[in-house]
Amino acid sequence: MTRHPHPFLATLPLLALLLPLLFQTGCATRPASAVASPSAPVANLDPRTRVTLPPPALAAPLAPLHREQLLRATARGRTWTLHTVLDADGEKITFAGLSPLGVRLFLLTYRDGRIDAEQLAATGELPPAAQVLADIMLAWWPLDAWQSRLPAGWTLADDAPVLRTLRDPRGEVVMEIHYQPASGAARGEPAVIRQHAFDYRIGITTLADDTAP
Repeated sequence: MTRHPHPFLATLPLLALLLPLLFQTGCATRPASAVASPSAPVANLDPRTRVTLPPPALAAPLAPLHREQLLRATARGRTWTLHTVLDADGEKITFAGLSPLGVRLFLLTYRDGRIDAEQLAATGELPPAAQVLADIMLAWWPLDAWQSRLPAGWTLADDAPVLRTLRDPRGEVVMEIHYQPASGAARGEPAVIRQHAFDYRIGITTLADDTAP
């Protein structure tokens, strides 16, 4: 198991920091942009345990994947809402956040073993881009894409057709991903992500999708 102290992530839940910063600029009329240095696709599962994300490649029938979603995040007794656009074309992932007026607030791109982040300078410092993508990939990517990546003792399993759980070596649930019911063997859309290690909840409402059959 790879363990590294990560004070930033230990004290600030992911979207608890992300969403308030974004909405401070929701009414900006002349946003400035900033491009961060590319980062490695490494994220935290809990405050001390890190993982390298799977490659962004996503096979059919999941790819190409396009989702416009409304994220409702709750942390520290507060709730924020953010409009997002997720695209996975089989070779790369892009994830954008939009203001209530439709202004793009940030854009994350994962390809070729690196993550590029572009954001409005006025939003301040966002959480590490890999942390944002980790939640997305834990929810959408197949289990076998994750199995060889998880540290020793960690498990990611589909405990039910509508539930996926991430557990630490002690068997404690670190993350729950709840899905909408679906017919047949197909899995429904992610509906709720509960991250117990960082104490936040994300509700997901799909506004539009354009996934090839």
